[in-house]
Amino acid sequence: MKKILDDINKGTIKKCYLFYGEEAYLKKQYAKKLRDAVVPENDTMNETVFRENKIDVKELLSICSTMPFFAERRFVYVVDSGFFEKAPEELLKGLQEIPDTTCLLFSETKVDKRGKLYKFINKSGYAAEFTLPDANTLKQWVLSKIKKEGKKITRQDLEHLMSLLPEDMNRINLELEKLFCYTLDKEILTTREIDAILCRQLENQIFDMISSISAGKEKKAIERYYELLELKEAPLKILALLVREFRILYDTKTASMQGVPSKEIASKLHMNPYIIKKYVQSCTGFELRKLGAALKKCADTEERIKTGKITDTLGVEVLIVQLLNIGK
Repeated sequence: MKKILDDINKGTIKKCYLFYGEEAYLKKQYAKKLRDAVVPENDTMNETVFRENKIDVKELLSICSTMPFFAERRFVYVVDSGFFEKAPEELLKGLQEIPDTTCLLFSETKVDKRGKLYKFINKSGYAAEFTLPDANTLKQWVLSKIKKEGKKITRQDLEHLMSLLPEDMNRINLELEKLFCYTLDKEILTTREIDAILCRQLENQIFDMISSISAGKEKKAIERYYELLELKEAPLKILALLVREFRILYDTKTASMQGVPSKEIASKLHMNPYIIKKYVQSCTGFELRKLGAALKKCADTEERIKTGKITDTLGVEVLIVQLLNIGK
């Protein structure tokens, strides 16, 4: 990615670029940087976008060969063409003849690095793979967005926030926007606001999983887990939400056993009184000792994952089975 910025800053923009990989947010950001360097912001005459498959190769090459209209360059943006899994020979030949006045950018999710098209662009242009940044880089990016909004967050609450965010940067950006809107009049982001936004969407799915565990329905509980994985929810995030739900159930159970009314439990736990009724009803399916044992199992699983004794995906699945067996 540094190479792309170098090309932009030095004005040595190539004729062909390929951005590929699963990280859609970064691809879009760098595509915009490249586009803005090639044509002015409001210049629609010299920008053409082709999206998804069934792209007419002749039309694409024709646009690429057209001289820019009262400008130095033309920008052609091709998104998810599928050409990098099987490239038409006509396209391979045509790309060798496009003029220096054209900047052609392919943005693809999947590519075959053994293919002729990939090899051509990697040699004569530039091919860049976009993957999710490492945990520390991602954390710094999130922190920079928080500071840009004029907000503050403690180190502990930042760690909590990171544990709940999805793995896709585009979705992270959307979740942060919702959090910023929710805390529009607040300078400091706390766990309370973070949970109110980021836990709400998954709450029902996690709650269903726990209800299945309470009822001893192993197949249904595992199915719920894999549905969350298919939605690209990180196993450690699922684990964090399981801990949160079991903690609420434990505190609700303890208060209920002491005869505390639902409204007082809701006030103590800073939760909506209507929502807490669901927990009061659900915790009747658990003995207090089982809820305590569940929290301990969750803590043990987290330690095993973080020390590399078990992978995160398998670790959480094993945890679900162990929770089903508690108290049997």
